[in-house]
Parts: sequence; C-alpha cells; structure tokens
Amino acid sequence: VYGRERRLPSEEERARYYAWRSYMVRQAIRLVDRLFELSGGHSIFESHPIQRIWRDVHTAAQHVTLNFESSMEAYGRTLVGLPSQSIL
Repeated sequence: VYGRERRLPSEEERARYYAWRSYMVRQAIRLVDRLFELSGGHSIFESHPIQRIWRDVHTAAQHVTLNFESSMEAYGRTLVGLPSQSIL
C-alpha cells in the first residue's frame, strides 16, 4: 500500500504495527508454553521437537523490537497524540 501511494507509514501506523507484532509474539509464547506443558517430561530433552520450538520462540521474543510492554506504550502514546519515544 505504501509503495503504491508513494508514502511512508505515519508514526501512529508504525506504532500500531509494532504493537501488533509484539502481541503476536506474546500469543505465540503462550501457545508454545502450553504445548510444552502438555508434552510432559519428554519435552525437556533437546531431541524433542517442541523443546526446539520453545527455545526459538522465547529467543525471538527477547529481541528489543518485540517487547510487548514498550510496544504497547508506544502505540498508546501515539493514540493520545504524544510522540512514541520508541525505537520504531
């Protein structure tokens, strides 16, 4: 859309996408944590597929641009007309 319209996303749009992205990662963590619990004791071994998925999702979530609290704060700030003060 932005290429077709020849414009960059607004600060509010960037903050919204940042918030959505971090929310999806948070949901993925919840899902994988639940699968890990349901897999029982075998899921702690490196040979178990869910263990690798659990590590991958939790590792990705540590990326600064996927931090849920800061992304929601940035989005909220833009919604009330304040600068996001984030690393968007």
